[in-house]
Amino acid sequence: MAGKELYLLRNLSKGKGVSFFSGKGFYPDFILWILGGNRQRIVFVEPHGMLHATAYQHDEKARLHEKLPALAQDIGQRSGRNDIDLDAFIVSATAYDDLYQHYDDGTWDRGKFAEKHILFVDRTPEYDYMKLLLGAQLRNRLEIDHEPAERTEPAIFWGMDQPPLVHL
Repeated sequence: MAGKELYLLRNLSKGKGVSFFSGKGFYPDFILWILGGNRQRIVFVEPHGMLHATAYQHDEKARLHEKLPALAQDIGQRSGRNDIDLDAFIVSATAYDDLYQHYDDGTWDRGKFAEKHILFVDRTPEYDYMKLLLGAQLRNRLEIDHEPAERTEPAIFWGMDQPPLVHL
């Protein structure tokens, strides 16, 4: 994370924070903001017990990361800024050993969960959720620019004449 600025913000709750899924009011608990080079990445992080979660294809919270690239593109078009990347992760409060047999079709390994942006609160030499969370950010656009660039100002995208509720 050398040369990057990292901010972890507690999202506000109903009516005041950043929300997804109209009518259901999903307010991810944390917003991880990473500034680097001429890009900024905003990651919504939701600690979440998964034992009683629905199958992945029916779980809007777990699939939020799939919808955010299109939202980032829309924000860029409306604001004239194309330096914003959006992403999301579930950090499961349910241990992998308690979940994998019950989730989806029961065949998911840790790699499949990580691919689908579901991480487990484990920090061992073999698996470190923080390295996976931050490493995913490093592999994306923040690392594309190898030359020093002017620092961009953080985008307050919910202040663009739009309410904080994001409809997906």
